[in-house]
Amino acid sequence: MIFIGYFEDIASQRGIAWRCEDSRSLARFLGYGPGESTPDHSTLSITRQRLPMELRSLAFELILAAAKDNGLLNGKTIGVDATDLEANASMKSIASKDNCDNWRKYLRKLYEEETGVSDPDDEELRRFDKRRKPKKKVSNEDWVSKSDPDSRIGKMKDGRFHLKYKAENAVDLESEVIVAAEFYDGDVGDTSTIEDTVNAAQTHLREAGTECKVREVVADKGYHSEEALDRLQNETDVRTYIPEPQ
Repeated sequence: MIFIGYFEDIASQRGIAWRCEDSRSLARFLGYGPGESTPDHSTLSITRQRLPMELRSLAFELILAAAKDNGLLNGKTIGVDATDLEANASMKSIASKDNCDNWRKYLRKLYEEETGVSDPDDEELRRFDKRRKPKKKVSNEDWVSKSDPDSRIGKMKDGRFHLKYKAENAVDLESEVIVAAEFYDGDVGDTSTIEDTVNAAQTHLREAGTECKVREVVADKGYHSEEALDRLQNETDVRTYIPEPQ
């Protein structure tokens, strides 16, 4: 079912479950007869969480090997780009690492220090929080999410601050096959991760049994820095096509 979601570009587990239940050909492909129901989304979610990383890596290598066997893999020139992924956690769940105060308790202390009022209602706190925007900064060094400690506070593409992760993909630009799909902390910059993603792409190509070797890397201006270019060109021996920020 996970592969069906991948090949049919279905992003949600509910959507995958509905598609498999609706299509008798897909149900038959999964081994279910006409009178049998395919698993619902909750079963898919639980099973997916239990799959070890080793099994996921094996599936990735098998897909790359199949692409290679059918002449769909070159690997010489790859494009690297990243996107933000919102964590399944609210900013309201963050707590101070020093005293474990949650965000609401922290706001109450600030409100009391500024106004002298010790028991503001919810509406007063919301207005106060909006009014203090110039000072509205939280740091990953000082705050952590109780529900998702691995997530990081960061700015999304639309300007909102949210708990997030960073996903970075490397794509074979000739065949558009994904050769690396890496995840990093949400507050790590692109210039710090591109080398690791390129190395991961090369490792996946090798483990898939191909003789492909990454020779060129293409990325947008967000990846441009002297240190990143030096590491890519000198340590991984690849040619880079990355525009300057200006």
